[in-house]
Amino acid sequence: MDYQNIILAPIVTEKSTALKAQGTYSFRVDKRATKIDIANAVRKLWGVKVHSVRIVNTKSKIKAIRSAAAWGHSATFKKAYVRLADGGKIAELDT
Repeated sequence: MDYQNIILAPIVTEKSTALKAQGTYSFRVDKRATKIDIANAVRKLWGVKVHSVRIVNTKSKIKAIRSAAAWGHSATFKKAYVRLADGGKIAELDT
């Protein structure tokens, strides 16, 4: 698997913003990616040392569409919390 296709997008929420202060970044990743794949991709893309990687598989949720006239569901995806080594930062994502 090519390392450029592993990290799909950064996740920007209140929780992820609070975790950035501690050196932990959250990403939406490919469903087939492993912890080692994710760590190598972050290292190659941004040139930082990775301390640890935690993975969460999110399940889809049933949601009302068009004022509850129809029902649908959100997509399932995998996200990763990547903790960088001491003092490591990703400048592109800290804005």
